[in-house]
Amino acid sequence: MKKSIKSFTFVEVLFTALIMVMVFVSFLQAFNNNIKLIMLAREINIASDDLKDTLEAMRSVAFADILTIAPDNGFVTPNVVGGFLLVNESIQAKYYRSDGTDVLVTPGDIPDPLLIELILNWTGKDSRPHAQTMRTLRTRGL
Repeated sequence: MKKSIKSFTFVEVLFTALIMVMVFVSFLQAFNNNIKLIMLAREINIASDDLKDTLEAMRSVAFADILTIAPDNGFVTPNVVGGFLLVNESIQAKYYRSDGTDVLVTPGDIPDPLLIELILNWTGKDSRPHAQTMRTLRTRGL
C-alpha cells in the first residue's frame, strides 16, 4: 500500500503569506500612528508648560507692571522651559474685563480684575499649525 504524503499546496502557502503580510502592515501602521500621537502629546505638553510659565511670570509682578511683560495684543518672548522650544513658537497676550468683554489696556488704565488670555501658536512636526490658549484672572490685591 502506498503512503500518501500530506502537504500544503502552493495556493494555500500564498494565501497564508498574504494574510501574514496584511497583519504585519496593520501593526506597522498602528505603530506609526502611535509615534505621531506621542510627538503631538509632547508638543502640547511643552506648549502647556510655556503658557503656565508665562502666566506665573505675569502673576508674580506688580499689577501695574503686567504690561511690561506683554502689551495688549502684543507678543511675549517665550521662556525656554526645560530647554524645549517649539518650532515657530509665539505667545500673544490679550486682556479682557472680568466679564469677558474686550478692552484696550493701557499702562494707566488697567481694569480690576483683569482677565489675561495667552495664546500660543506653533508649527508641529507634522508641518501643521497648532494653537493652545490659557486664561487667568488677576486683581490688584494678589
